[in-house]
Amino acid sequence: MIARALLPLLLLAGAAHAEPRVCGAPLEFNVARDQLSATQAAITRKSLSVLILGGAAATGEAASDPEASYPARIQARLRALWPGVEVTVTTRATVRRATAEVLKTLDADLKTVRPALVVWGLGGSAAARAEDTEAFADTISDVITRSRSAGADIVLMTMQYAPALAHMINFAPYRLVTMHTGDVSNVPILDRYGMMRSWHNSGLLNLDVTGRQERIVVARKLFDCVAEALTAGIAHALR
Repeated sequence: MIARALLPLLLLAGAAHAEPRVCGAPLEFNVARDQLSATQAAITRKSLSVLILGGAAATGEAASDPEASYPARIQARLRALWPGVEVTVTTRATVRRATAEVLKTLDADLKTVRPALVVWGLGGSAAARAEDTEAFADTISDVITRSRSAGADIVLMTMQYAPALAHMINFAPYRLVTMHTGDVSNVPILDRYGMMRSWHNSGLLNLDVTGRQERIVVARKLFDCVAEALTAGIAHALR
């Protein structure tokens, strides 16, 4: 079942207002229509609220411009896909904190933001801290349950890929736990780690650059590529 999240990415077709595809995402973000029922209902009502949970990447600091962060790019791309819909994206980042920290404010965030869709990028901090994988899985399940109880769909994203860190930190167990837990809960999973590794290996993105300005340029393109992959999968499911 996990393998279905690793198939080639379907091209987005028929979205007349979509922004152009630029990244050629190599992996499929496989979403079924029934996994986005709350999102579909919100689009029908012409008002879509999205809550993004994540770590440092969600702040967009690496891009040196809030409008270039992946939450901002997701908002822009969703608005381009559905120009008649009021799309609002709210970000809650728990930087360098334990995965379970998200639970401390989740219920309040769900009540305040009232999202139809929750997008959670996780796993990097858990791997760096060597968190217990069972507790990690339990937190994922808890966030899924609470989000659904609040009437929201949820999408999971695996952690970011960084070539230098991949040799020092064992990301694999947390990536697999994220994908397995989401899969058994019938939650769509965007394998950000796999996509970034493929983009790096293909030369689309050089994730090893060290110069400050070069890193900003790469981060901006990366965040837009992530937003492109996510919104393409959503649009394909709701076509």
